[in-house]
Amino acid sequence: MSEISTLTIKIPLELKEKIRAIAADNQLSLSAEVCQRLENSFELPAKADKTAKKSAELHHGEIGQSGD
Repeated sequence: MSEISTLTIKIPLELKEKIRAIAADNQLSLSAEVCQRLENSFELPAKADKTAKKSAELHHGEIGQSGD
């Protein structure tokens, strides 16, 4: 298990309440929900890059086939 550190941040109350509600729906603590969302945010750019690259490759192939 990784080492745990404390991080104090200031966020709008409305955002905190949204996160708290989602955490409750997911049966997670507020801290666990925030950690999970932060971890996911680091994975999204890599997934988006792969998707964009694949889309560009497919699009390039379509252009090459149409003779444009």
